[in-house]
Amino acid sequence: MDRAGKLAEGFAEAVAHWVDLQWSATIEHLRMVAPQTHGRLLDVGCGQKPYYDIIKPHVDEYVGIEYAPAFVETASSTKGKRGPDIVYDGDRMPLPDESFDTVMCIQVLEHTPKPQALLDDIARVLRPGGLLVISAPFSFRLHEEPNDYFRYTPHGLRKMLESAGLEVTSTLQQGGFWSVV
Repeated sequence: MDRAGKLAEGFAEAVAHWVDLQWSATIEHLRMVAPQTHGRLLDVGCGQKPYYDIIKPHVDEYVGIEYAPAFVETASSTKGKRGPDIVYDGDRMPLPDESFDTVMCIQVLEHTPKPQALLDDIARVLRPGGLLVISAPFSFRLHEEPNDYFRYTPHGLRKMLESAGLEVTSTLQQGGFWSVV
């Protein structure tokens, strides 16, 4: 692609992020919680690690993991930026128990056909007293089809996290009427 094409693509992406209120809210909330992240961090469903620059200054190590088939099927694998450090089959993350101080799972849960199993596995790799930063949509357009399976209420997500043995200490509402419209 020539220079003009790259500039046009970059401009289109910037406008899309400005118009997409859901994306803006995600970034705003991540900036708010980033100082709480620490130690060794695992980004579950990292794609091209779009949150790396926000989180990396607060952690010692940033490790990204991705479900191999979904990564290959989406645009994430073609943008040529950062990629996952680990790809796996989606059943059990090939990581030792209690090996991360912080786990981040941002807008990924809706893309797994077995979300409770993923949360259980996240709880397994999170150290006791560790921090999970998770975001999942309630009202959002279909995306990355056909791998878009679920939407979550705050109450349902809390139940799932508690079933995985995790304690919910804080929640932030992301968006509202205008981001849904």
